[in-house]
Amino acid sequence: MTDAVAALRAFNRFHTGFAGVLQPSYMQSGVGVTAARLLYEIAQAPDGVLASALRARLDLDAGHTSRMLASFEKRGWIIRGRGMDARQRPICLTREGRRFFDALDRRTRADMEARIAGLDQDERADLVAALARVRTLLGDPVDRG
Repeated sequence: MTDAVAALRAFNRFHTGFAGVLQPSYMQSGVGVTAARLLYEIAQAPDGVLASALRARLDLDAGHTSRMLASFEKRGWIIRGRGMDARQRPICLTREGRRFFDALDRRTRADMEARIAGLDQDERADLVAALARVRTLLGDPVDRG
C-alpha cells in the first residue's frame, strides 16, 4: 500500500504541474482552475444545471461555489433561470459566457495537443489506454470529457 500511495502522490505532483493547475490564472484566462472547471461543467449542461449539482459533482464548498457563481454573473457569463425556489434555479452560460468558455477550451486543447505532439500514433494510443485504465482503477466509471 505504501508504494501505491507514494506513486500516486508522485503522479499527482507531476500532473498538477503538467496541467498548470498551480498557476493563479488557468491558461492565462484570468480565472483559476476551479473557476475554469466550474465553467466547463456549466457549459456541458445547455439546459442548465443547479448549483447544488455543481457542488456535488465537483465536491466544492457551498460558500466558495456561491462566490464564484456571483463573480460569473457579475461578468455576464451566466444567467440563472426560473426554478421552484431561489435554490433551484438552473444556471446557463450567456452568449458572453459561451464565448469566454469556448476560447478557454480552444487554448486548453491546443496546449494539450502541443504537449503530446512529439508522441507517435502508437504512443498516443498507449497514453489514451493508460489514462483510461488509471481512471477505471481509481473509480471513474463515466467519461465526462
